[in-house]
Amino acid sequence: MKRLNNRGWGEKDMMLYCGIIAVILLVIYILLNQFNHMMDTPKESSTIDKNVKEEINEATTPGVIIDEDTEDQEPVVVDDNYYHALEDSLEIASKAYIERQYEEIQDDTIMHITLEQLTSLDFIDQVKDPNGNICSGYVTYTSSDETYKPYLDCGDYTTEGYETQYE
Repeated sequence: MKRLNNRGWGEKDMMLYCGIIAVILLVIYILLNQFNHMMDTPKESSTIDKNVKEEINEATTPGVIIDEDTEDQEPVVVDDNYYHALEDSLEIASKAYIERQYEEIQDDTIMHITLEQLTSLDFIDQVKDPNGNICSGYVTYTSSDETYKPYLDCGDYTTEGYETQYE
């Protein structure tokens, strides 16, 4: 009769391996929870961005649009109040952008926030003039006195001091 080989795993080894597996499963569980939390966060921020867009719509009133003859497809005539309202909405979106993207900004910092950045991050919808042409622009933010100066270029209208290098 042959005797069995007693060199297999013992109770201590089995407990060690079970402990290692339990630690690995715990780490996986924690990582999955963090991943799910990260996936839920953009949904909350998009709700916040919708609130910013609602604030922009409430805070700005478009100027007088005089529609002369729409059948002949003539351009729409608009006074400067329309463009000033667009500049105000650009300023509001930039304030929201600074609040959400930067926790702390050093004094005497000057930033140029482009309209393209604001639209790509969904802080503001694409800005168009009444004729449907897409506008370009930027906001100059100065941290020392917390001022925002919007600049807009919409074909027929350009804010005084607008520089194309900051687009």
